Amino acid sequence: MNKKHALQKIDEYFDQADTIALDLIVSEARAIMVADPDLDEFIMGMGTCNFSTTNREKGYWFSNESTHGIVDEDDDDGSGTIDKFFEMVEELNGRFQSKGCPMRFTATGNIVRNW
Repeated sequence: MNKKHALQKIDEYFDQADTIALDLIVSEARAIMVADPDLDEFIMGMGTCNFSTTNREKGYWFSNESTHGIVDEDDDDGSGTIDKFFEMVEELNGRFQSKGCPMRFTATGNIVRNW
């Protein structure tokens, strides 16, 4: 395999892995919002991500710095917890800069990428 072809393949596989990473973030965020109906929306972009809520008792924003009171118990496989979710996002962000991809969505709504 020549260098040019190898670099093209690397770019192709990287793009595929990046798409899978973003799909995983969306899937896990939706599962968290389904588990806690007080969470209204997931928002990610410009190097940050968080959940929003209009439940004043819980506050308005939850990010990896502030997760108290929402979805804090492990499922059988460990997925669905907000702390583990933010850890996963940080890991993927380290590989793909995922938090630079703007998106916002509700548990069942369309993904909005331009706002």
